Amino acid sequence: MPATIARFVTALIILNALFNIIAQWPALTASPLGVRNGFAYTPLDYAAERTAFIQQRVPRNASIGFLTDQPPGAFEASRAFYEARYALAPRLLEPFTPGKHVWVMGDFEQEAAGQALAQQFGLILISPPNERVKLYMAPAKTAKTPDTDKILAQDGLAE
Repeated sequence: MPATIARFVTALIILNALFNIIAQWPALTASPLGVRNGFAYTPLDYAAERTAFIQQRVPRNASIGFLTDQPPGAFEASRAFYEARYALAPRLLEPFTPGKHVWVMGDFEQEAAGQALAQQFGLILISPPNERVKLYMAPAKTAKTPDTDKILAQDGLAE
């Protein structure tokens, strides 16, 4: 008898969960992070879309510095960093250190803040200027990597 009751309770819990999923389905599909092409669309998929330009340009074994205009330790800054880190794997994304990184990814809410940081560190913009997520190259390190001359020439930025 107790096993029958446990099965009945388990079935009710499963039916309740299914009912909740079905009831929330219209809101899920209307959301920009809901469903695309019949598949669930998550914030990590959004991060992969935002970093697609970087994935095309930066070698898979590269280390990329991360810059943002968000305050250090802010939730938005951490979220943007870890989502981009996941999307850019196997490339290593780490906080930007001047003189260490050839490639620099910038995620800026304010365009002016991004321009100021790039100017402060002498970074060369590689990505299209209208993107929120930007790819920069640090000029002091370009001679030390074989792929950078080829990529700069491809983008019309070669010296």
